[in-house]
Amino acid sequence: MTRVLLVDNDPNIHKRLTPRLEMEIPGIEVDSAETLRDATEQAMAALAEEQPYDFAVLDIMLPVHKRDGPENLHKPERRKLIEALGGQAVVFNITVFLRHPDVSEFLVEENLQNTEQPRTVVIDKTEVGWEDNLIKQIRLNVHSSRIERQFDRIFGTRRGSERRSSPRPPSLAETRLRSDLLVAEDLTQDLNVLIRDIELHWADLKMELKKKIETVFQVVEFEPGKFGLRS
Repeated sequence: MTRVLLVDNDPNIHKRLTPRLEMEIPGIEVDSAETLRDATEQAMAALAEEQPYDFAVLDIMLPVHKRDGPENLHKPERRKLIEALGGQAVVFNITVFLRHPDVSEFLVEENLQNTEQPRTVVIDKTEVGWEDNLIKQIRLNVHSSRIERQFDRIFGTRRGSERRSSPRPPSLAETRLRSDLLVAEDLTQDLNVLIRDIELHWADLKMELKKKIETVFQVVEFEPGKFGLRS
């Protein structure tokens, strides 16, 4: 289950985004908050239950206590929320004030102070199609994270160059795995699932993961937008 915390004091944002996320990204669970305080409490509860959020979508200008309260950067409260997310969530900052000097400065500060964040993405709400862009970015991260876990479970976490340069002779398991890659009928179920997922979601994967996959497979585009793997 992929968990998303959506924080915006505009109820229309929740009405539009929540059903789209749940429909377009299977297995996703969206929780909503309209203030920084409510969002922080939800994030802390999720962390305490060892089910932290994978993604947080945060409007930059938010009230602290009440939905109709004053909207501002509220830096201390916002940093409490970031800490409560546990350092693992990918944060999507959404705003209509991207070109405001205070907002630009704040985003720079936030990136510098939250070095443990694997990724912080900024989405401009004034751009046409910003919701489509947000959903695409979340989908990219969801597919990439799942496929990378599958890949590492099967092939290990060493880099391709390390595998190639290692003087250690291949183990029986490695030899069998290489044989499996060459003989389709001997592929394990996990490997079949991995190959299917890579072929299905290749266009949506992160570039770093694509490079990792290409240390093992050759990826071929046999039709526009359709991909196949060769060992």
